[in-house]
Amino acid sequence: MNIDLSEALDTKYGRSGLSAEVGVDAVELGEEHVLTIPNVPRPDKFLSDTFKGQEAEVLKFAHGTTTLAFVFKHGIIAAVDSRASMGVYIGSGTVKKIIEINPFLLGTMAGGAADCSFWERDLGRQCRLFELRNKERISVAAASKLLVNSVSRFRGMGLSMVRRKPL
Repeated sequence: MNIDLSEALDTKYGRSGLSAEVGVDAVELGEEHVLTIPNVPRPDKFLSDTFKGQEAEVLKFAHGTTTLAFVFKHGIIAAVDSRASMGVYIGSGTVKKIIEINPFLLGTMAGGAADCSFWERDLGRQCRLFELRNKERISVAAASKLLVNSVSRFRGMGLSMVRRKPL
């Protein structure tokens, strides 16, 4: 089976579409999506710069989303914890951290809920467009490449997402 990945590898999904200059208002994410970029010199350093000094508390982010997935003869089972924490404070105990990309792909959240939710829903949109254009389902590898290409433009800009470490 041959899958055309030319769209996933196109430079419009890479860093070339992003200007790193201060004052950039938005980056276009396709025809109907626009993402506003914070109007600060270093978005990735904003929190640490804002909360440093003698009187400011240091923000210490607690890490620890647990994701498990098992393959067995009847399919796959995925499980994720449901707590959303903000440091030592538990913001919610009922967060849905498994997001359906399409009926055959699931994504899990680890990092900032807003970032993960937005980008995984956007990936679902891109996968559906791929399916409509190519009349076949997208592979897991191609979907992963689409997600990486979409978010890599924002490296160093404070995006809060965690990637799976290679085994």
